[in-house]
Parts: sequence; structure tokens; C-alpha cells
Amino acid sequence: MDGLTAALALSGWVALGSFVLAVANSQSDDGLGEHPVRRITLGVLLLGFFVFALWKRRAVWAALTRRPELVVVLAAAQIAAVAADEVVGGAYVAVSLTSLGLAVLAADDRLVWACVAVLEVGFVVGLLSRYSLAELADDGELGGVVSSIVKFPVVAFMLLAIRRLFNRFSDGAGEMLMLLRAGAPALTPALDQAVASRGAPLLLGPGEPQPIVIDLTPAEVRAVEGLAAGRAPKQIAFDQGVTLATIRTHLKHAKRKTGARTLRELAAFVARPDWPRVTR
Repeated sequence: MDGLTAALALSGWVALGSFVLAVANSQSDDGLGEHPVRRITLGVLLLGFFVFALWKRRAVWAALTRRPELVVVLAAAQIAAVAADEVVGGAYVAVSLTSLGLAVLAADDRLVWACVAVLEVGFVVGLLSRYSLAELADDGELGGVVSSIVKFPVVAFMLLAIRRLFNRFSDGAGEMLMLLRAGAPALTPALDQAVASRGAPLLLGPGEPQPIVIDLTPAEVRAVEGLAAGRAPKQIAFDQGVTLATIRTHLKHAKRKTGARTLRELAAFVARPDWPRVTR
């Protein structure tokens, strides 16, 4: 829902900026152009649509959730508005990209690429209905046209990549929270030491290394002591009535805290006189 609000607000800002620039440059071809009434009407309609959608964003989100294919209809409507205005250097070409943002938020990859296809076809049809390739080449517009055709799949690819990265992070957040609640450290021992000594004066040169006290959780202590007793991780899990994955997680955290490279080195900590609160 927050993503939809941001997308609609950004889309409305793009539409408003395009409209304001068109009016401000009313005497140029990039402004209101040869058909000022049509361009002003399209600008008002586009801006009104985004303002209304932002106002009714809960209903819009509910509709997109139930029928995500509506993003394809939105893409068709936006590219139709651009084609009705001017596909080459028109004021509202950038607005046609906003449907891709909504598609990435509410639809799957298939529908996102369907939007790209609709935008591409609409742009090409609007282009060829008014110009020939020779005319575009003579006017020096051919490079800009190719750039406009390429930008739809490029923007879709970038937005989908960002969505995948975000989903990967959010999928791992639950597991990370579970580990923290189970007693896993939020920081490495070195960072813990740095935070603990934040009030100490900074040394300009190398000083005496301070011992780091390692606090293992009770579950980690039991897992390491099981290793020291000659038990395999699978046997420790059976003895404690937990899963093998849980024991492996405890041992991994204990190795990281103590700096042990192998399970044998980790088990050797139990023989130390300061166990289970050891220093290194």
C-alpha cells in the first residue's frame, strides 16, 4: 500500500511537471505545440486521473489486487494518450512509463512484460501513423525514437530487479528476526567491543589489544558441550529434542563468536578454565 501511494504520487508529479513545462513553453514545439487545446486537455485528464487515484488509493489497491491485469489496460490508456498527443518529443511521453511502476507493484513478471508489449506496440503505431522513417531521419529524430523504443524494456528490467532484491531481503528478515530472538548476536564481537568502548578516547597509534569477552547463549553452550562430550550434531539434536538445523545454527554462531575454524577447535573451548564465558 505504501508503495502504491509513492508510485501514484510520483506519477502525479511527472504528469504535473509535464503539464507545467508544456504551458511554460507554450510558444515552442515542445510546449503546447500545434494543437494547444488538445495538449492542455490531455494534461488535465492525466493529472486528474493520478490525483483521483491517489485519493482513492485503497480502492485502487484492492482492485489491482483482485484483478492485476488492469495494469495492462492502464498501460494501453496511457500510451493512447501519448499517441493522441505526440509520440516524438511530446509533453506526456514520460507519463507512459508510470504504468510499469504500478505493474511491478501489483502484478507478476508476465503482466509487467505484457505492459511493455502494449507500450511498444502503441508507441510504434502512433509513430508510423504520422511519420515515415525517412522523415524521422531527415529531422534528426531517429536516434530519439530508437531510445524511446528501448526505454520500456530497460525500465521494466530495472524495476523487476529492484523488486527481486527487495523480496529477497524481506524473505530473509523473518529468519533473521527469529535468530535474534533466539539469542544470536546482532553485531560481531569486534563491533560489540567498539560499541562498548564508544566513550573511550581514540588511539592515534596501535595500542594494546583489549580482550574480547565472548558470551554464548545457553543453547549454544549446551551444543558446544555436547560436541566436547564426543557427540555428533545429529546426536546432540536428538538428546535435546530439537532439529538438526537448530543445532547447526547454534554451532555456527558459536564458531563465529569464538573464532574457531573447526568443530574440534570449538569443542576445545570447553576445557578452558573460563568456560563458558571465555575471552579471546
